[in-house]
Amino acid sequence: MTDKTITELTEKTGIIDADQLCLWDSVAGETKKIKYQNLKDHAPKSHGNEVHSSAFITGSQVPANETDPNVDATLKGVTKTEVQDHAPKSHGNEVHSSAFNLVVVEVTTGVTHSLTTVAGQKVVVIAKGNLTPGTSSRNVLLNYNAVQKDIVVIRQAAATDVIPFCLQYTETPGAATQNITVTTSGGSLANVVILVFKIS
Repeated sequence: MTDKTITELTEKTGIIDADQLCLWDSVAGETKKIKYQNLKDHAPKSHGNEVHSSAFITGSQVPANETDPNVDATLKGVTKTEVQDHAPKSHGNEVHSSAFNLVVVEVTTGVTHSLTTVAGQKVVVIAKGNLTPGTSSRNVLLNYNAVQKDIVVIRQAAATDVIPFCLQYTETPGAATQNITVTTSGGSLANVVILVFKIS
């Protein structure tokens, strides 16, 4: 019961003295004086369920006498550290393996990125930059091992205009080392960055 609640009860029910409340006892049919301190320090503080225990709330350890039916009995008395550092850490299912969904990020500033992958590894490739196309329509291409993976077509009449672009693709290339490149059919490329996410 908070001090705010005590104040509200005091205003609504009337106060006997600074430390007592007048509360209606519906069973006895009378008003009783209840000490505020007694409300805070009632015993027992444990109600037969360790959810109310300060040791349980800290999360450092599930008490050995835990009675909550929702808590696995095998976890009683086990510390958080023991749960985190149990052995073996691999359970024969890659969902539980520390290597599952390992992401490696590679970034190259420039039009060529050398990519090395292993079998089964997936890549997400994003390339961005600027093109000054001149007075003609231009193609900007994103390639892996000289094979086109994405393309944008830029049309612009003013020779000095600088046009931003972004390209991307996703695939599982297999075990290999090949170049990712950004090329254009004409004009001038600038500020090209190639970003690669490798997912195991």
